[in-house]
Order: sequence, then structure tokens, then C-alpha cells
Amino acid sequence: MLPPNLALILGFFCVVYLFKWVPTQQAAITSYIVGYTLLPQFGFVFPMLIPGGRMAIVTYAVILGILLFDIKFVKNFRFVWLDLPIIIFCICPFISSIDNNLGVFDGVKEVFSRTISWGAPYFIGRIFLSSLHGMRKLAITFFASGVAYIPLCWYESFRGPLLHWQLYGISPFPDWSQAQRWGGWRPIVFLNHGLEVGLWMMATALIGIWLWKTGSLRRFLGMPMKQLSPVLFLTFLWVKSTGAWILMAIGLAVFFTGRWLRTSFLMLVLLISISFYLYSATLTPEATVGSQILPIMQSTFGQDRASSLQFRLMMEDMLVEKAHQRLLFGWGGSGRSRVLDPITGRDKVVTDSHWIMIFGENGLLGIFSWLTSFLLPLVAFMKCYPTFLWYHPKVAPTAALAVVVLLFMVDSLLNAASPTIYLMAVGGIAGVSSGFHAIEGLWGTSTKVASNYANHDSQTAVK
Repeated sequence: MLPPNLALILGFFCVVYLFKWVPTQQAAITSYIVGYTLLPQFGFVFPMLIPGGRMAIVTYAVILGILLFDIKFVKNFRFVWLDLPIIIFCICPFISSIDNNLGVFDGVKEVFSRTISWGAPYFIGRIFLSSLHGMRKLAITFFASGVAYIPLCWYESFRGPLLHWQLYGISPFPDWSQAQRWGGWRPIVFLNHGLEVGLWMMATALIGIWLWKTGSLRRFLGMPMKQLSPVLFLTFLWVKSTGAWILMAIGLAVFFTGRWLRTSFLMLVLLISISFYLYSATLTPEATVGSQILPIMQSTFGQDRASSLQFRLMMEDMLVEKAHQRLLFGWGGSGRSRVLDPITGRDKVVTDSHWIMIFGENGLLGIFSWLTSFLLPLVAFMKCYPTFLWYHPKVAPTAALAVVVLLFMVDSLLNAASPTIYLMAVGGIAGVSSGFHAIEGLWGTSTKVASNYANHDSQTAVK
């Protein structure tokens, strides 16, 4: 067994050392994806509540590696308008702290925490993945992590969620009842929950299908994609995550409607639906759409899944009610947005989704900047790259990642999976959608310019 604290320390130095021997672009991609899929669910307790979780440790190491071995790319970085929402999202905790009279120090601390958890992965993606070549590397590494998880998922589906305990000596998931599914087990591997494994395997399988069907990747590790991708897809189905199945169905629908009908209409509908859901949940909670889908869930997936959704919605209603007491800028950090029992002082609610955490802490400013940080780069991508180009071998990896990011946003309406890898993808999407070629590719000349760009071997790919 490897003690989890030692694993994080070793992981930190391995990441820094990786930047010395591996090209910076691939080093950043590998560090984040391997760290996410392999490091233990463990964190250091640093003073002043500085983030000390496993992905924060990876971020510190990546930043140090860049500063030591490839600082020139940071010096050449230029902001674009698509970066504005994530900047506001990282700054808004300071506004919340000041509005709640928590002081400047608390505001600076919260801004640092938000920047490490959300801002840094985005800007690392912006700096090093702002080319179709870089996004292809990210997509292939994404897919590779899913392939590596195939035997691990099958092992845990028969033996139970044991791997984390067997390797690190601790179990991040003490309640095995949530891992039981249909006479077997739902894998957890080294992630936080079976739901997160389902989301990750969905993303890797969808990317695999996209790379295979578009011819962007024909062989991987010497094996034909027409053999490897279906195996990954079957493994995804076997992780037994109902929500991830729905997301996969949506992702495949986007893929096939775009390919056959040459339209991004379905993707646009999803963007609007996410925005409408958050509008109804934050400003008109009495008319939220969540409760309206409960009968559908019960008839389609059974009472157990419907009860789970109903419990989540009930918890969110309590948190939204408190958030409305400080609607614009929220309650700030340190758990002030939580709902406590007036007698015992203990937490009364269970928080499952990203959006409700952000809404409670930073109010409408936080939820709006969070939403636009993800959705604006996707809209820019849709405008700069016509739908038929999504199936060009050079553009297909970026298109697949754009759909995965959109599905992550759908998942974030109910869950709170780690956003780090998806933020890297968003940063890269913003980069490829705001460069010189992309700006020229806006409507009117988009077909000609974007086609030339897609057929051009990227000369701007980071080493």
C-alpha cells in the first residue's frame, strides 16, 4: 500500500519533473488526466483554507513546471473577450466577501481558492491547447484514460469498490450500498463516486466514437479503433450509471443529427435548456422544471431513481430559499450559504450540484459568470466552425470535446464532478474559436476560411 499523503507528494514532484522531459503541451495534458484518474481521494489541510486536494496539488505542480521550463509561452499569452466570464467568476468571491463584511483578507483567500480550482485549469488550456493540434492531443489522452480504466471498471464491477483501498489503504466511499446495482457493483476506481466514473467513461467513450467514425484516429496502441471503441462503449454501459446513459444518448444524438442533417440545432437547444433551467431555478424557483420531470423519471427508470432525484430537488429548494436572502452576491465562502439546524447547529442539507453551491456563495453574479464561462466558448465554436466541419479529421476532436463540455454542464445541474479537465477543454475551445483564423471564419466567409484552417497542419501547436 502507498500512503495517500506520500502519493500526493510523489505525484507533485513527478509532474514537475515531467515538464523537463516531455513537451509542455503533452506534459500538462498528461499531468491533469493521470492525476485525475489515478491519485488518491485525499487532501492536505493547509493554513487559511488554501486548496490542498489532489487536483489542486496537480495544478501547483503544473504551474511550477511551466515557470521552470517553459515560461516563454506564458509571456506570449494574450487575453481575448471569451476569457472575461472566467475572470469575473474568479473575482466574484472577493465581491461576496466585501458585501458580507467578511473583510479584504477573506476575499483574497476566496479568490485564490477559486483561481486554483477553476481559473488555472482554464488558462492552462488557453495557453497550451489553443490549436486544433493541441485539442486533438487532449481528446486522444482523454480516450486513452478510458481505455486504461476498462480492466479496472470490470474488476470493481465484480469485486466491489476495492482498488482505492487496496492501493492507498483508505476508502473514500464507506457507504457501499450506493455502489450496489442490479446484483453487482458500480465501479468507483480512483474517483469520488460511481456517478463521476459514469460521467468520465461516458466522455471517453463518446470521444472514442467520434474519433473513430470521423477517421481522426484509426488505430490506438496498435489496435483498430473499430475494435477498441466498441469495447470502451460496452464498458461504459457496464458501469451502470443511469444519468450517464442519458448523457451518452444526448451526445450521440448531437453527433448523428449533425452528421446527417448538417445542423447544430440540438446542441443549441441544449445550451438554451441549461440557461432556462438555471433561470427558473434561481429566479423563479416556484416554477422550476426539475419537479416536472419526476413522473417521467419514475415511469422510465423506476421509483428508486425518481426518489433520488426528488431528494436532490428538496435539498436544492432549501438552499435556494436561503440564497434568495442575499440574491446578488451570495453569502460568501466558509459554509455561510449552508442551511443549519437551529438547535444542533448541524448541516441540514446535502449539496450535490455545482450550480447550487455557486449560487449560494456568490449569488446571481457567480451563477451568471459560471454559466457564460462554459457556454460562450461553445457558442463561439459553433459560429466559427460550421457543423459539416465537425466531422473533418482535424476538427473532430475539438467538436467531440465541445459536446463533452456541454454534457458536463448538463451533469452539473445535478452533480458536482471535478471540473478540472473540462475547464482545460473549455480554455482550448475558447482559444481555437477566438484566434485570427477563427475570427475571419465568422459567418459569410466561414466555409472557405474554416475549411482552409481545418486542412492546415497547425503551425501554432505548442512544442
